[in-house]
Amino acid sequence: MKMSDFMGFIKKSGAMCLAIDLLFTGSFSAQALTDDEYVEKGFGGTTVAYKHWLTYKDARCGMTTQAWVSAMAKSPISKIGYDYTVYDLYSKPIGGNGVTANNSKGVSEGSGWKSVIENSHAKFTFENSGQSWYPQSYVDHCSSWSNTKAIDNLVVEHEANIQKRKQENNKRFVNDTKNNNEIIEKALVQFKENKGTLEQFGLAIEDFKASIVKVEGNSNKIKDEQLDLDFKFENPSNMILVHFNTDKKGEKEGEKVNVTGYVLFSKENGRIETEISTKLVE
Repeated sequence: MKMSDFMGFIKKSGAMCLAIDLLFTGSFSAQALTDDEYVEKGFGGTTVAYKHWLTYKDARCGMTTQAWVSAMAKSPISKIGYDYTVYDLYSKPIGGNGVTANNSKGVSEGSGWKSVIENSHAKFTFENSGQSWYPQSYVDHCSSWSNTKAIDNLVVEHEANIQKRKQENNKRFVNDTKNNNEIIEKALVQFKENKGTLEQFGLAIEDFKASIVKVEGNSNKIKDEQLDLDFKFENPSNMILVHFNTDKKGEKEGEKVNVTGYVLFSKENGRIETEISTKLVE
């Protein structure tokens, strides 16, 4: 399914309409859409997707920043929504919101312009036909890629220099598949973000084990058959996907469910995503 197929899902006015138009045309604008993440999945008899991204008002890596979130479905699903928070340079929350809708094709919004959003953390909800999907994602202000944290010393570098530094700094971590213990340790830290969701199904972080480590080199997409996911990015990146599996069955509202999860590291793009997915036991 192409991103352009989602064009009719969500219609907003003003700036939101412009952003959505840019988002779902299928071609990205390097100036309008940067530091973004898009994931889609066949789910509950339809196709759903989420988008989480930052935009910069004046120039790439500029001071004035805005976060955006979109949760979408090709046809109405029983429950869809998000809960996101944006943080400043000192990890202080400076904005965000939570929205859910029933029997809807999607919800979307922007945080408004802030100075500066260091990062944004979004949690998404998709529920339909006995399935549930609870992905989370993080997107960072691109200044963090240049290792420049202090706002007074922020230096906007040429994109090629930023990419080169990111690749040099993260090459060993992403490509050293012999050091799986380090990868799994880092993944477990992120997977713990799903604690509250797992508790809804009577499960705990300790019930899961990292069973697969998949490395995808220099690609702008990564597919995973077990999790039925198709990750798409604007720019090529070295990526690591870690699966979390359990032999225990989850339970919610008297029904047994199979529960799986993952953590994805996309180092060059500065992203980390994690999710929990459930399906009724057949």
